[in-house]
Amino acid sequence: RRRLDELTVGLPSRSRQQIWWPFTQHGTLPGDAPTVVDSRWGEHWCVVSPSSPSPSPSSSSSIHSIQTLYDACSSWWTQAATSDLQGGLSAVLAAAASRYLHVMFPAIAHAPAAAAAAGLVEGPGKDWATRVFFSDNGSTAIEVALKIAIRAYISEHQQSHCDVSSSSSSSS
Repeated sequence: RRRLDELTVGLPSRSRQQIWWPFTQHGTLPGDAPTVVDSRWGEHWCVVSPSSPSPSPSSSSSIHSIQTLYDACSSWWTQAATSDLQGGLSAVLAAAASRYLHVMFPAIAHAPAAAAAAGLVEGPGKDWATRVFFSDNGSTAIEVALKIAIRAYISEHQQSHCDVSSSSSSSS
């Protein structure tokens, strides 16, 4: 009950005042937003349900409970593995975060990154990939991949940056 009280008393309003959600139109948030997550397992979050009035007329408190809610957001990047693998993946990630905290990758390597790269090159990248890169999110990964592709094109066609832009402007 204490944990539930901590999640419901003030947390939603404090969050609305102190957190900016970059993929949310704040002016259209419903009054009970945000969804308060207690935990997650498999494909679901355990969330605080909307409050309902207490059945006791002498009590002015609300009743809250924890309900499961399908996690449709995290599939963007965390649900690539099946739900059977998520527990092990979580344990490995927790161990890596504990040991390395945050490691950027400009010419830096560690054993888990090398093992992940080998698994990707020998697995999904077999017969076409020789290297991989790591990024913190999908949009940055796309940006990096496009920059790599543009640099490879320039290198293969032996053009300078200026040649690429001037050839495209002269063909218009």
